Amino acid sequence: MISFTSMWAVVLRYARVWKRDPNLLLAGFYWPLLDIVIWGFLGSWIQQSRMSEFENYGVIALLAILLWQIVARGCNIMITAISEELWSNNIVNLFSLPLRTVEWMGGLVIFTALMMMATSACCMVMISLLYNVSILYI
Repeated sequence: MISFTSMWAVVLRYARVWKRDPNLLLAGFYWPLLDIVIWGFLGSWIQQSRMSEFENYGVIALLAILLWQIVARGCNIMITAISEELWSNNIVNLFSLPLRTVEWMGGLVIFTALMMMATSACCMVMISLLYNVSILYI
């Protein structure tokens, strides 16, 4: 039987690692916002200069970068969490606990999903503030 309290403990462990390391927060939130600013301004410029045949090229570019951030950050968060276990020599401690591999990976997937939702929400707010594009009504 899978224990959800064990999964939640894994989620809390990774949340504390992210809280402790500002580089992880920077990678999780700064780079997506920088991508939105760069590609949003580039999309607006392409749309204004009529270099594109698309009517709403700026909106298409912003939605594409939002989708890219969801996919890429999800992979990045998961790989960083697994690598963190290896770098801190904690993999032996994980397997000596009464924690099964399924519970560890389940907790990792839950943490990744929560971080992807937080990053996506932050990106959607930034898109609506900077470019006046409402993601929820498209």
